[in-house]
Amino acid sequence: MRKRLALFLGTMMVGSMLVGCGGGAESSGEAAAPVAGEETAQGTEAPAPEDTDTTRAQTDGGTKKIAFAVNTLDNEIWALTATCLETYGAERGYEVTTLSANANASTQIDQLESCIEAGYDVIALDPVDTSSVEDVCKKAMDAGIVVVNYGQEFQNATTSIILDEVTTGTNMGKNAAAWVKENWGDKDHYKVICVGLDTVPVLVTRLDSFKEGFASELPEAEFVTDINGASAVESMTAGESALQANPDINICLAIGGDQAYGFVQAAIAAGISQDEMVAFAIDATEQSMKMLKNREYFEGIMSVGSVEAKTRLLMDTIEACVNGDEVPVRTYFEEDWISRDNIDAKFEEYGYTE
Repeated sequence: MRKRLALFLGTMMVGSMLVGCGGGAESSGEAAAPVAGEETAQGTEAPAPEDTDTTRAQTDGGTKKIAFAVNTLDNEIWALTATCLETYGAERGYEVTTLSANANASTQIDQLESCIEAGYDVIALDPVDTSSVEDVCKKAMDAGIVVVNYGQEFQNATTSIILDEVTTGTNMGKNAAAWVKENWGDKDHYKVICVGLDTVPVLVTRLDSFKEGFASELPEAEFVTDINGASAVESMTAGESALQANPDINICLAIGGDQAYGFVQAAIAAGISQDEMVAFAIDATEQSMKMLKNREYFEGIMSVGSVEAKTRLLMDTIEACVNGDEVPVRTYFEEDWISRDNIDAKFEEYGYTE
């Protein structure tokens, strides 16, 4: 099962890179300029710039360059966001390079240093570790580079686009508990597993908020265990072990659609039916929405917008910063609760197909 899931996710990611974003938007076909001395998302070493004193777009009137530096591309949301940003950037005359740190903070710092040296105009950053990037981001801002924090708030950013982890997490927990009370009122136990990633502080806050919201509505629920998963494959592996130790777990709360999907695959492999297991998550991935649409295990997703909508917000913010327009210190993603009641409309709105 794990091999099949890994193969599927790999195929899905390649497919997403080919088709672009927004359910059919075409890529410009131009390769984004790589960062000097680092590996690009495709794994090839980038050549050094010919003249780092003249590469800055705002000084020579050339194409402006955006570095999209992410923790990892193993997650569906981040892979699709990178594809969309490359497409939207090309439409507006920007050249976008996606850099994955593969969850290594030192690698990310080296990548950001190379972006500064290469004269990038913008760094849009999902940090591996917020505290570790603050000094290099200050260096970037001192060099006149716009730094957009996308995901986790840290010091020394021009602006931040983030999730209100406490409010959104609490509301997700409350909505999940409300579904359980309404539909599973006759269950003799409510044993909850939480799928998170304890190496990322904001995701710890998100998971704690799930628990608080859920327990406030369903205090008799038992939180059996927490597991970690940066991707669907990791969540499936951890889920298999958790279910062997606790086969009566029947509720999953997950930090992301990928993580919930991976755990559900572990439940399926263990022979647990959808009448015996229910899953809830933040972030609407294609697979999690398909399962909700098909009435399979998922009963609610606290989305914070489609990949297309969030990436357009990111691109709009980048362009406003580059143009010197006033931007807020922080912008919060908006909640969008998806359930059986609205899944058909949301599935279409988010650009997914059967």
